[in-house]
Amino acid sequence: MEAQNKPTVLITGSEGNIGSVLKRTLADQYLVYTLDQNGEKSPTHQLVDLSDISALHLAFAIIPILDYVVHLGGDSREDAQWDSVEKNNIKGTRNAYECALAKG
Repeated sequence: MEAQNKPTVLITGSEGNIGSVLKRTLADQYLVYTLDQNGEKSPTHQLVDLSDISALHLAFAIIPILDYVVHLGGDSREDAQWDSVEKNNIKGTRNAYECALAKG
Protein backbone atom coordinates (compact mmCIF):
# COMPACT_ATOMS: atom_id res chain seq x y z
CA MET A 1 0.00 0.00 0.00
CA GLU A 2 1.40 3.40 -0.93
CA ALA A 3 2.11 5.83 1.91
CA GLN A 4 -0.42 8.41 0.69
CA ASN A 5 -3.18 5.76 0.72
CA LYS A 6 -2.46 4.59 4.25
CA PRO A 7 -4.43 5.92 7.21
CA THR A 8 -2.32 7.72 9.80
CA VAL A 9 -2.00 6.55 13.39
CA LEU A 10 -0.23 8.19 16.32
CA ILE A 11 1.02 5.97 19.14
CA THR A 12 1.91 7.55 22.47
CA GLY A 13 4.21 5.53 24.72
CA SER A 14 5.68 3.97 21.60
CA GLU A 15 8.95 2.91 23.23
CA GLY A 16 7.26 0.76 25.89
CA ASN A 17 6.65 -2.98 25.59
CA ILE A 18 3.22 -2.76 23.97
CA GLY A 19 3.95 0.39 21.97
CA SER A 20 7.09 -0.97 20.36
CA VAL A 21 5.30 -4.14 19.23
CA LEU A 22 2.27 -2.18 18.02
CA LYS A 23 4.28 0.26 15.89
CA ARG A 24 5.99 -2.63 14.09
CA THR A 25 2.70 -4.48 13.66
CA LEU A 26 0.86 -1.48 12.20
CA ALA A 27 3.68 -0.26 9.93
CA ASP A 28 2.49 -2.26 6.90
CA GLN A 29 -1.06 -0.91 6.92
CA TYR A 30 -0.66 2.54 8.51
CA LEU A 31 1.57 5.57 8.35
CA VAL A 32 2.79 5.45 11.95
CA TYR A 33 3.82 8.48 14.01
CA THR A 34 5.07 8.02 17.55
CA LEU A 35 5.52 10.03 20.75
CA ASP A 36 7.53 9.07 23.80
CA GLN A 37 10.01 10.55 26.26
CA ASN A 38 12.58 8.03 25.01
CA GLY A 39 14.02 7.00 21.67
CA GLU A 40 15.66 8.94 18.88
CA LYS A 41 13.88 11.95 17.41
CA SER A 42 12.97 11.55 13.74
CA PRO A 43 10.40 12.93 11.29
CA THR A 44 7.91 10.34 12.62
CA HIS A 45 9.04 10.13 16.28
CA GLN A 46 8.84 13.07 18.66
CA LEU A 47 10.37 13.20 22.14
CA VAL A 48 7.58 14.66 24.27
CA ASP A 49 6.51 14.68 27.90
CA LEU A 50 2.76 14.07 27.77
CA SER A 51 2.25 16.31 30.79
CA ASP A 52 3.58 19.30 28.80
CA ILE A 53 0.50 20.41 26.88
CA SER A 54 2.34 23.05 24.82
CA ALA A 55 4.98 20.59 23.63
CA LEU A 56 2.30 18.01 22.94
CA HIS A 57 0.29 20.45 20.79
CA LEU A 58 3.46 21.14 18.77
CA ALA A 59 4.08 17.42 18.32
CA PHE A 60 0.51 16.87 17.11
CA ALA A 61 0.87 19.83 14.72
CA ILE A 62 3.75 18.10 12.92
CA ILE A 63 1.40 15.33 11.78
CA PRO A 64 -0.35 16.51 8.58
CA ILE A 65 -3.42 14.26 8.83
CA LEU A 66 -4.31 12.13 11.83
CA ASP A 67 -6.88 9.34 11.58
CA TYR A 68 -6.27 7.44 14.83
CA VAL A 69 -4.58 7.88 18.21
CA VAL A 70 -3.51 4.93 20.33
CA HIS A 71 -2.66 6.26 23.77
CA LEU A 72 -0.27 3.98 25.67
CA GLY A 73 1.85 6.59 27.44
CA GLY A 74 2.04 6.63 31.21
CA ASP A 75 3.79 5.16 34.21
CA SER A 76 3.03 1.43 34.22
CA ARG A 77 5.00 0.51 37.33
CA GLU A 78 2.84 -1.15 39.96
CA ASP A 79 4.81 0.66 42.68
CA ALA A 80 4.74 4.07 40.98
CA GLN A 81 4.56 7.06 43.29
CA TRP A 82 1.34 9.08 43.22
CA ASP A 83 3.10 12.16 41.82
CA SER A 84 4.23 10.14 38.80
CA VAL A 85 0.81 8.56 38.28
CA GLU A 86 -0.91 11.94 38.49
CA LYS A 87 1.56 13.60 36.08
CA ASN A 88 2.06 10.82 33.54
CA ASN A 89 -1.19 8.87 33.61
CA ILE A 90 -3.89 11.34 34.55
CA LYS A 91 -2.55 14.64 33.21
CA GLY A 92 -0.87 12.91 30.24
CA THR A 93 -4.09 11.16 29.25
CA ARG A 94 -6.10 14.36 29.50
CA ASN A 95 -3.51 16.22 27.42
CA ALA A 96 -3.44 13.49 24.76
CA TYR A 97 -7.24 13.67 24.61
CA GLU A 98 -7.26 17.48 24.36
CA CYS A 99 -4.66 17.46 21.56
CA ALA A 100 -6.48 14.74 19.64
CA LEU A 101 -9.72 16.67 20.01
CA ALA A 102 -8.07 19.88 18.78
CA LYS A 103 -6.56 17.98 15.83
CA GLY A 104 -10.01 16.76 14.85
